[in-house]
Amino acid sequence: MRRRARLALWLLAPALLAGCATVRIVPVAGPDVVLDPRTGSVTAAAEGVSVTVRPSAWRGSPFYLEDYITPFHMTLWNATPQPVSLTYADLRLYDQDRVQATALAPAEVVTILRGGRYGVGIGLAAGEGTAEVQLAFHWRRFHHPFFYDPFFYDPWWYAPPPPRLDEVFTEAFPAGTVHPGARVQGFVYFPRLGRAARSLALEVHYRLGDEARVLRLPFAVQRDPA
Repeated sequence: MRRRARLALWLLAPALLAGCATVRIVPVAGPDVVLDPRTGSVTAAAEGVSVTVRPSAWRGSPFYLEDYITPFHMTLWNATPQPVSLTYADLRLYDQDRVQATALAPAEVVTILRGGRYGVGIGLAAGEGTAEVQLAFHWRRFHHPFFYDPFFYDPWWYAPPPPRLDEVFTEAFPAGTVHPGARVQGFVYFPRLGRAARSLALEVHYRLGDEARVLRLPFAVQRDPA
């Protein structure tokens, strides 16, 4: 049997797949909000209900989530004697032209991620008198016809593990009822920003008892060339 040595090198490049620029959302000062540069968050409060939001804060799995989704980490504290209630439809994001995006449920986020291109893989292998270069895009295998040797083909060594998507659910903001004195937190997901977006306003609509209220938090969009 031939002696063969295998070397597998995976290069995951989400920025290459998503576009030519890196987008970062940062909180900015505004009326009726408190900016905390130390934590990169902004807080709005009214009559005992406060909302603190941190943009560009996703550190979970999949790591490329921000290539397809715009997540905000949100904490809502109900310091009133009445329940606060809200749904994902009550969380809205507007750009400077008032183009609206509505928060996505975690199941919708998973559908978007599964339809995207999750990464780039490059596998290298060498043996007696043969070499192979293999590329995998979204776990679909493509072989360079010049280097491909069927004798050398081993499909297991370069296939990447499927991405973990359970954290999309476990890290999500639990929309629903926030009882008096309670605090809830998690990620609110929005669709990917349009290319024209330069500034954003996150509106948190909620009901305090039977009354409808809204808190607004401002953000700026920074685009760094890749």
